[in-house]
Amino acid sequence: DILLFHFSIGHEVCQQVPDMPGRKVMRYHNITPTKYLQTCNPESAHWAEEGRRQLVELAPQMELGLGVSEYNTQELLQAGCPKAGVVPILLDLDVLKTQPDPLTLQIYGTARPTVLHVGRIVPNKCIEDLIKVQYWLDRLVEGSRLVMVGSDGGWRPYSDGLKKLILKLGVQGAIFAGHVSYPELMAYYRAAEAYLCLSEHEGFCVPLVESMYFGLPIVAYESTGVTGTLDGGGILLKKKDPLFIAETLAVLLTRS
Repeated sequence: DILLFHFSIGHEVCQQVPDMPGRKVMRYHNITPTKYLQTCNPESAHWAEEGRRQLVELAPQMELGLGVSEYNTQELLQAGCPKAGVVPILLDLDVLKTQPDPLTLQIYGTARPTVLHVGRIVPNKCIEDLIKVQYWLDRLVEGSRLVMVGSDGGWRPYSDGLKKLILKLGVQGAIFAGHVSYPELMAYYRAAEAYLCLSEHEGFCVPLVESMYFGLPIVAYESTGVTGTLDGGGILLKKKDPLFIAETLAVLLTRS
């Protein structure tokens, strides 16, 4: 028998894995650093910290480690895994051919310049940096909007802080779409003209690949698994300068 253990956060089951029979393989999805979690969700921070500890205990006992990116694979090797390789997340691209929700497409599929971000509303995604970019983009491209698709479940303190930031800065065109259906997500991708990712921690970042499928130009902060997933398929930023990023997006949104 082969035990294929998917690992992305601390869990009590980790204590049982060493005693389970069979050859052991770890599929590693990475663990968010606790510094992004402690203030808004102490419980998630606890399990993330526990996961880091368990990774060091479990990795040497695996026969093989499979990272979803080179970034993840290097963490496996550093944790003591005897052998590790990259097996990227495989996407069913036919699913991306799902017919878009007509109402969402009608509302957002207009000539209004739209920048998209897809992902949970969590601190490591650095949503506040997206909002700061939109502050400047609104001044550079008339009518521009930033649509942020993703749930804030479990992260309401962070979400509430983001909404206060929007009000404080007077940001126009920053829209939280929340959790959406697959047809709705397809409509947002089709309505967008650019994709923006300023996350500081990603094991892989599936929305980057989905954006490539839809032909969206991508602007992303160069960090963790983002670099390998893009592999030259977007504009990578060495630093976060909201005005510079907004100017970059403005060029993409206004090119003829």
